[in-house]
Amino acid sequence: MLLLPAMAQSQQQVEVSTAAERQQLQQQLSESTTPEQRLNLLVRLTEVFVTQDPALSLSYAKQWLDNTSDRESADYHRVLLQQTTAFMLQGNYQQAYQTSLEIERLARLQKDTKQLFNALRRQADNLNRLGQADKALPKALEAMQIAVDANNAIPLQIIRYDLAHIYLNLYAYPQAIQIASDGLNLAMTGDDSNRQANFLHLLAEASRLYQQHQAAEDFARKALELRLARQEQALTAQYHLSLARSLLPQHKYQESEQQLQ
Repeated sequence: MLLLPAMAQSQQQVEVSTAAERQQLQQQLSESTTPEQRLNLLVRLTEVFVTQDPALSLSYAKQWLDNTSDRESADYHRVLLQQTTAFMLQGNYQQAYQTSLEIERLARLQKDTKQLFNALRRQADNLNRLGQADKALPKALEAMQIAVDANNAIPLQIIRYDLAHIYLNLYAYPQAIQIASDGLNLAMTGDDSNRQANFLHLLAEASRLYQQHQAAEDFARKALELRLARQEQALTAQYHLSLARSLLPQHKYQESEQQLQ
C-alpha cells in the first residue's frame, strides 16, 4: 500500500510563520497580564508551532483547554484543528481521530457543513491509517455527499483521493480506479499539475494491483512526466519506483532497472 504522497492532502493548511514571529509570540505570552490576552496568544502559538514542533503546539493547546471552559467558539475550533494536525504529524492517528470527533460534534451543533466535511474526511483518513478502512468508508462517503451537494471541485477532488485510498485498502480495486479516474477528470479541468500527478500516481498503483499492467505503466509514465516537469526531486524517486513496479509484470526488466537507478 502506498502512503499518501502529501500529508497536506489530509491536513489543515497552516499559516507559515517565521522563527522571529514564533519567538515574539512566546515573549508576549511570558509578559501577558490578562487571561484574555493569554488565551489569544495560546491559540496563535498552537498554530505557528504545529509543523515546527508538534509537541510544543500540543502543550500550548493543553494550556488553552485547561484555562477555559469554552467548548464552542471559533478559537476552540482553531485549537482542535491544530491538535488534529499535530497528532497526525506525530503518527498518533488514534488521538487525531478522537479529536476530529469533537470537531464533528461542533460542526453538527453549529450546522457548519464545511467544517463537517473537514471533520469527516479527517476521521476517514485517520481510520484508514489505523488499518480500519471498513470504518473509514462510511465517513468518507458522507463527506463525499457533502462535497457533491456543494458542487465544489476542490473538496470533490480531495475526498475522491482519500476515498480511492480507502478502496485500495479494502482491495476494491475497480472502485478505487473509478473514483480516482473521476478525481483526475476534475483535476484536468484546472491547471493544478500537482493534483493531476497525485491522481495519476494513484491510478498507476491501483491498476498495478488490479493487474492492468499496461494501464499502470501508462499512468505511471504520465505521473512521472508531471513530477519531472515540476522539478520536484523529493517525490521523483517515488514515481520512478512506481513506474519500475509497473514494468516488471510485463517483463520489461531492463527499463525497470533503469528507473530504479
